[in-house]
Amino acid sequence: MKKSRLVVMLSASAISGCMSLLGTLADDPSVSKVFIGTRTDANLVANGCPNASPCLMPRPLAAVDLPLSLITDTLLLVYTIPTSSSHREP
Repeated sequence: MKKSRLVVMLSASAISGCMSLLGTLADDPSVSKVFIGTRTDANLVANGCPNASPCLMPRPLAAVDLPLSLITDTLLLVYTIPTSSSHREP
């Protein structure tokens, strides 16, 4: 029983704030990693998916993921600020 609870807890934590994890782990040095999941989710909620590219997350799912990404991005600041310190957005 304890093993199944652990699996459920790890699965739940893996799907929370998924845009944050995807964006932080992406190998793109040209993009600031600070609050990348929150920014991506907010953009998807506001504008939807661009027609030219495949949609990673539909608008309703992005709305659910937005607060989770905010929490995850806040926790990841200790990693994202040092790795993005040399990058400045216009």
